[in-house]
Amino acid sequence: MVFHHSLSFITSMALKCAVDLGIPDAIHLHGGSATLVDIVAGTGLHESRLPYVKRLMNVLSSPAFLLHSIHSPVPPDLPTKPATAVRP
Repeated sequence: MVFHHSLSFITSMALKCAVDLGIPDAIHLHGGSATLVDIVAGTGLHESRLPYVKRLMNVLSSPAFLLHSIHSPVPPDLPTKPATAVRP
């Protein structure tokens, strides 16, 4: 529990970093869902930064800021969203 609280700032810093890099705009320009390559190209970052963007997106997806696409059959009562939808 102490570990969780001591590193909880990482999620907010990752979100700030994503916004500063223009990742939400890059995703929006690709119609609401984008691959990592699309995101890197849309932000104007050099392609060598792809592993770092992947890590950033992993940090953001772990606390469920981003909803993942579900590729398996889904019960009708479970809503599905694109992988880039941000939770309120």
